[in-house]
Amino acid sequence: MKIGKLRHRIAIQQNQSTTEDSNGNPVAAWTLVARVWADVMPLSGREALLAQQVNATTTHKIKIRYLASVQQDMRVSYDGRYFDINAVLNDRETDRMQWLECTENQVYADPVELTEEEENNLRSAALLVPISYYDQRHFAGLYRAEPS
Repeated sequence: MKIGKLRHRIAIQQNQSTTEDSNGNPVAAWTLVARVWADVMPLSGREALLAQQVNATTTHKIKIRYLASVQQDMRVSYDGRYFDINAVLNDRETDRMQWLECTENQVYADPVELTEEEENNLRSAALLVPISYYDQRHFAGLYRAEPS
């Protein structure tokens, strides 16, 4: 493989422990296993359709140099996005390259607690709608008001 194809810098992380927040929800503590160069590829429509027959959740394939410590219970962090690893495949069983079949996590911001007055003001003034996917990635789930 040519070095130019591995142009994305990713972090491979492992869940060390799970604790609970103040509401009793589980919170995972992730630690860095490796930081490597990779080729992150979203599946095309046809590949996604075929992949649904085998694994309905695979959304991306990530190619990296062989790393024996990568396991299926880890995740990949790339460009502020997280991908759960579904499968680790040794490319041609040569211990040179690996394919990681992954599912992108859709992380949304926690809902904001509104007072009754604030909620009524929002209902009368505007509807809240999510901004575009591109903007969500860059603004971490912020919302804008759009008049009704």
